Amino acid sequence: MDYPNSVPSAGLVNGKFVDEDPLAGTPGSLIPASWGNGVTEEILGVIGAANLPATEGNNKQLLEAIKKLLDDASKRSGILSGLLLNASFSIPVASLTGTFKADELSVKSTLTGMGYRLQNFSKVINLAITGAGGMDAGTAPVNGYVALYAIYNSVTGEQNILAVNSTSTIAPGVYGGGKMPNGYDASALISVWSTDATGKLKVGAQRGRKVFIPLFQAFRGTVLLNASPLSIAGVVPPNAFEINGEMILLNSTNVLSFFNMVLSTNSGLGQQIASIKLDSGGSLGSNYSMPVVAPQTINITCQSDCAAPVFEVYIGSYSFS
Repeated sequence: MDYPNSVPSAGLVNGKFVDEDPLAGTPGSLIPASWGNGVTEEILGVIGAANLPATEGNNKQLLEAIKKLLDDASKRSGILSGLLLNASFSIPVASLTGTFKADELSVKSTLTGMGYRLQNFSKVINLAITGAGGMDAGTAPVNGYVALYAIYNSVTGEQNILAVNSTSTIAPGVYGGGKMPNGYDASALISVWSTDATGKLKVGAQRGRKVFIPLFQAFRGTVLLNASPLSIAGVVPPNAFEINGEMILLNSTNVLSFFNMVLSTNSGLGQQIASIKLDSGGSLGSNYSMPVVAPQTINITCQSDCAAPVFEVYIGSYSFS
């Protein structure tokens, strides 16, 4: 938009409008209809982009619109999908439903697309239904895992949640299942949760991107092992990248015996060890925290000079990406 320099009858002086000067006998500039309409359309365009209704008697709308556009842009700039602030999800008793809450979380249209920050997110997931607020398709998996996504309609501002069967696949950071409910155009992975034999959400509690579960025995053995793969698929989902829990050593003989148990990734990284000499009936418990590099798999080494050693591994929480 510019001054109507191409309209000779506008009477511009030095390229700008001037008032009539009766004393000097000079006429004032005229505002062509095309220019007046153009200026109005420019202003209305900004107001419309901010999703504000144009009001004839409100002369502050252009400023309001600019402020709103700047505020909206600041909320979208530099956004990474799945950022969570004070996120929580708790299932005290196995259930088909649960409420995910977060003071703020971020969603994106694609990993490289437009991002949005959602405030005061609080939505109920119901695995018994399909569509927004339920499964994206089909029924909840039995003895498997569901990925939960925050979903967002950038036109209406509507927020919701969507569950996806992620039992055998790593759930992506942005929903890509092809079953997004109509109108929703942005999403983010906010949880990955286990289901029981009836397809209900198992007992657990989430804070941030860490899920706490009832202490689960992932291994119990009495034979010696050397960097043997241990599947933990029945305890943590494919998205888990770290686990925490307990290592237990038990001596069932009446001889002072050496025990050594090592947990590591399949490439030997993140080693955690419990080592001790135990007398008859003695035991040792040790906490550990270690990465999971190969999905749902760690390595375990068990060594002892005891005739009947007992080695146990428990998992009490996992972090997901």
